[in-house]
Amino acid sequence: MLVEDLELFYLPSEKKIPTENKNIEALKYRADQEKDLSKKMMLFKQLWDFNPDDEEINLRLAGLYESTGNYLKAIEHYKYILASKYHGYGISPPVPALIGQLYSKTGENDLAITYFTQAIKDSPNNPSLYNEIADLYLANYDTLRAVQNLNKSINLQPLQKDPYLSLFFLHLNYEDFEVANKIISNSYNINLNDFGTLYCYSLAQKYISKIPLSDSVLYSIEQNSGIKKRLSEVTDFNSNGDYYYYGRQLTQQERRLQIIQDAITDYPYYDGFYKIYIQFVVDNKINKDIKLYKKKYLFYSKLNPDYTFINKYVK
Repeated sequence: MLVEDLELFYLPSEKKIPTENKNIEALKYRADQEKDLSKKMMLFKQLWDFNPDDEEINLRLAGLYESTGNYLKAIEHYKYILASKYHGYGISPPVPALIGQLYSKTGENDLAITYFTQAIKDSPNNPSLYNEIADLYLANYDTLRAVQNLNKSINLQPLQKDPYLSLFFLHLNYEDFEVANKIISNSYNINLNDFGTLYCYSLAQKYISKIPLSDSVLYSIEQNSGIKKRLSEVTDFNSNGDYYYYGRQLTQQERRLQIIQDAITDYPYYDGFYKIYIQFVVDNKINKDIKLYKKKYLFYSKLNPDYTFINKYVK
């Protein structure tokens, strides 16, 4: 018996690790500690070769592939989890929703809807799933199903902001201003401390109700919501230094796009960030599909569109 096996023999039973699993445990430790993305992925692939049914390993590989933009490989590993013994039970968000999110990134909205439908079947009381599938229906121009799912989300959890804001902008784009105003007013009464709601409510007051709201009031709301701070980070971008995303070094262009994308994620209803993203991609001739960004800019800028920008960058 080797010395290390002898030491293992005297450990409390709950701490014992079978000798044949030592290499796997050591490999897991190396994979967790590795900073270089390509090396980390290689180590997790080796672990996957040992046990392709391991949910944790598949989850980690899916995340790594997603971080590199290889969405189809990420989907493959999420599907391994669905096919495993426990089918991803307890993972949040539900695995079908994670697959749906990735299919939406590849532009395969119908497949994304299929998996979100499965996620809702498995977790029917999760309001965020109804919000996400509603966005997909909107992308497919299926307004009726989008509205139905947004209303389901509100019925499950009235004290939230996202479905109200989606309904607000949806009715704006159909020029149903009276209903849009009613929706954002209801949301404002519920979400008094949410600056995103306050910002949209103020726009409605100025451009729908024609209340003489000064630009300084809107500026103050943007300032307090953090929008102005984020705008300065985006516009005053400092390209000095090295930047990493999931362990991968980014180019200056990639870093700039990531900063703008993060702003969009945090403030999805602020049209200004879509505008900056579109302009940066077009001006720098970056090979990116920005159709969705153009669509969302038009969607969220309905009350105060910049027609000079639209004619130059969107049409």
